[in-house]
Amino acid sequence: MFRLVFIAEKIVILIIFPTLHSGISMYFVRMQQSLDRFSEVARGYARFRPHYPESVYQFIFSLVEHKQCAWDVGTGNGQVALALAKKFNHVIATDISASQLAQAPSSENIVFRQGSAEDSGIDSNSVDLITAAQAAHWFHPGSFAKEVRRVSTEDAILALWGYVLFESEPRINDIVDHLYFNILDGFWDPQRDLVNRRYQDFFFPFTEISCPDFGMENVYDAADVLGYLRTWSAVSKYLKLHGEDPVRLIEDELIAAFAGRKILCRTTVFMRAWRI
Repeated sequence: MFRLVFIAEKIVILIIFPTLHSGISMYFVRMQQSLDRFSEVARGYARFRPHYPESVYQFIFSLVEHKQCAWDVGTGNGQVALALAKKFNHVIATDISASQLAQAPSSENIVFRQGSAEDSGIDSNSVDLITAAQAAHWFHPGSFAKEVRRVSTEDAILALWGYVLFESEPRINDIVDHLYFNILDGFWDPQRDLVNRRYQDFFFPFTEISCPDFGMENVYDAADVLGYLRTWSAVSKYLKLHGEDPVRLIEDELIAAFAGRKILCRTTVFMRAWRI
């Protein structure tokens, strides 16, 4: 498990893993900056990653009194920035990956630029809403919290959300689980556990706001799911080490399970939010 502790504006991440013998091994990991795990799959990310339900945005908008400027951190292909642009006069969308930003669409009131969560270059006291979708686990939490404090206006909102592994028919679930838990075992970054635990290990020095879960449904065929699986960070790490695509190991079985159909896939979007 993770425990994130703020000590004098610095962050220490304590990671505890149970061993095979009921004992516990402990070690400390010091994150210096955001991690880039998606530049090499930027086109697939833009095409195959799911789109968040409107209910996510409506909830966030209900929290924000002033809608002058929003900052979308780790914007990736810009889908959240586009949604924010419908309500905010100005949106700044940053990502450390130039390849990801190259996939983002243009919009008159969105500025896409390369930048990190910890050092955005945004003016102080200028942002009414900070968002990060399926991205905050890659940030350096202590430095990010300090940057959030710096750029935020009074009563600004910080909203972080993500989603867990999707579910579909039992056979499809079993195939995807085999890839995730068995084939890719050892290839997931430790930060992935923050997603599995729904960001419950983040402790920011702001006033927390209670958030509901949101249902997310998408209708996929086999090609859609295979494309999505190939955007996983662990798949890229496996490919680099072994020189072969691990998704190929389950591809034929997954195609057979879909049997040419489009199938409803469901997942849960979780969120944590704070008032600055």
